[in-house]
Amino acid sequence: MLISGAALTACDGGVQRHAGSIRVTDPVPITEAAPQDGTLSSAASLITEALSGDPNFGSVALEQGKLVITWHGPESDRISRVRGQLPGVDISLRSAACVPGTVMDRAGTLLKEEARVRVVGMSNDGSHVVVTVSEGADNSALAAAYEARLGCPVRLETGDVVPATGNH
Repeated sequence: MLISGAALTACDGGVQRHAGSIRVTDPVPITEAAPQDGTLSSAASLITEALSGDPNFGSVALEQGKLVITWHGPESDRISRVRGQLPGVDISLRSAACVPGTVMDRAGTLLKEEARVRVVGMSNDGSHVVVTVSEGADNSALAAAYEARLGCPVRLETGDVVPATGNH
């Protein structure tokens, strides 16, 4: 998920450089039944580290006791190697509708050029991009225009970025 500078204070160490853009990676929620020793959390970190920088990599998440990698295209040798390093960890792939790295690079340009755009990020399931625009924007034509620019299906949301403190 790309964020604007105003929202950067709402992040807790989840910022990484990605092809010149600022990219926020969602932390893996370990609220489900997970081993006390942090096996799944460690595995998610290893996966993220191993696949970061590959434009086909979207994210890794914990779902129903297994790790799910959002990925565009066929399974790569890098994913096969990661699976080999994590025997006993249930890992599956979820197909992303678009190349996440390309979308995020284009999203960085969109954030710089469009003042009404507040947040741009891939959906958790990789099926579309969520674009949050400021209140009062004319949403009727924006989704189609942003879809053309990003090269991926777009769902528009309206609202402002709320800092972690909850105060505007």
